[in-house]
Amino acid sequence: MRFVGLVLLCAGLLPAQPAPDKCRLEGKVLNSITGAPVRKAQVILIGGPTSALGQSAAPSMLVRLTATTDGEGRFVFEGLDAGRYSATPLRDGFRSPAALAQRPELALLGPGEEKRDLILRLDPLGVISGHVLDADGDPVRRASVRVMTYQPTATGRLALTPGRLAFTNDVGEYRFFDLPPGRYYIRAVAFPAVSPTPSGSNEDSYAPAYYPEGSDASTASAIELRPGQERGGADITVRRVRPATVSGRLVTPVGAAQSSVQLIPANAGRVNQDPQGGFQTRLPPGSYVLAADASVGGKAYAARVPLQVASDDIKDLVVPLVPTLDMNGRVKIEGEPPAAPGGTGGAHPMSQISVRLNGRYPQPTIRGTTPSGSPAGPAVPSLADGTVVFRDLAPDIYTVQFTFPSAMYLKSLRCGGAEIADLKIDLTGGSGCELSVVLSYNGGQIEGSVQDENGKPAAAGLIILVPVGANRTSSPSKVGIGSREGRFLFQGVAPGTYKLYAWDDVDTNAVRYDPDFLKPYEALGQVVQISEGASEHVTVKLIKKPAEP
Repeated sequence: MRFVGLVLLCAGLLPAQPAPDKCRLEGKVLNSITGAPVRKAQVILIGGPTSALGQSAAPSMLVRLTATTDGEGRFVFEGLDAGRYSATPLRDGFRSPAALAQRPELALLGPGEEKRDLILRLDPLGVISGHVLDADGDPVRRASVRVMTYQPTATGRLALTPGRLAFTNDVGEYRFFDLPPGRYYIRAVAFPAVSPTPSGSNEDSYAPAYYPEGSDASTASAIELRPGQERGGADITVRRVRPATVSGRLVTPVGAAQSSVQLIPANAGRVNQDPQGGFQTRLPPGSYVLAADASVGGKAYAARVPLQVASDDIKDLVVPLVPTLDMNGRVKIEGEPPAAPGGTGGAHPMSQISVRLNGRYPQPTIRGTTPSGSPAGPAVPSLADGTVVFRDLAPDIYTVQFTFPSAMYLKSLRCGGAEIADLKIDLTGGSGCELSVVLSYNGGQIEGSVQDENGKPAAAGLIILVPVGANRTSSPSKVGIGSREGRFLFQGVAPGTYKLYAWDDVDTNAVRYDPDFLKPYEALGQVVQISEGASEHVTVKLIKKPAEP
């Protein structure tokens, strides 16, 4: 008995041995630009056993594990069950693979298998830094600095959109870090050292300035930032300017108890009004919109006046307020939803449709309906019967914006009897129209595959279908993500001519909205001609990251 007890005791002191059918997965995380190992990266492993048919386990059976890379960028997962696993690396200072629409790396492990060569790559983020200086070259403290990019607006146009904010330090320096590669513009706004110049003051004030100098965004120089690049020396010069006086009179409707007038953008300053409808403000050079509103007995009146302010005063400006408009519209659907993904999944098609009118000025007036008929704007009825009402529209040029299932396309848009090809409706003249919208399930279908330079299937990050010719203004681009095997599918394609591009990484806004960006890649796009109800199969070559300038 003592002998048996000794044997059992010794057995208990032996280290636990891994089960023979358990698996091991190890690899490295590397900087995609330099190839250097990335230490202290988090590697997230998700997966579990697969069925006999190769299908992944149910979500409840999946495991989620995390490992941290060592000084050589290595990570290890032990004691894994046989199955399919996905691995995603994360690290401060690098772009998340999810931000690139990249699928995680996959590993298929058999019973007892050890895989030691899994390579994961992370794209490094960049830095832009510089100084804000006055006209004498002296540093400007506490200046507000914005990094900006061109982004599509609700009106379908590209506009400079403010991004992250920073302030200069005691030597006038600013620094933006963790920026993904792209094209950036920098704007600085300086403030007086003692106190801000009050609205309406006669004192000179600093005009907003874009890198390298100048208050007009159209003259701003772009900063092309490559992956992991540290771009220093982006110095901005700000100058004092004399504000111009803008004054005039509102022509309000009879019986209007009160009226309001404000500037767009909202932080441009305050407008002083008098009881007789006169107004006055002082503004540095720049582009503004004067927005005036009034009401009589519940009826709204409005005016929207663009202002281009230079050094000269603008006097005796007459701003008539006109009645806001109500417009009716009707949506018609042609065809039947497909059974495949992209249809309505049994829901009524109208419940997945929204129609909106977007004004030009921030913040744009938006009227319409959202999916399921919930209102977006006051007093908007449901689209269940195909009707929509747009209420209290100020005089403006509006862009019609739609949301509908991917298997649909916009077949026709008419304002009264006129076809609207550019999706824009001009209501500045004070009259509206009956809006007629035809959406169709009878669009074309494009499916295909992506190949690398050797003709082998390639997993593209982004597949972009770009209209060409006259079709570019009437049909939107479509963006999809290819499968790991390089397969893709577009449904609801409007009839017309397109070019199909497959990219491993690209700025989708540049592809969709900047024709000049595509010029170096025209020969790499695959031309596709699609007609209503047709199905086309194409093969497209993978385009690597755009060449660095």
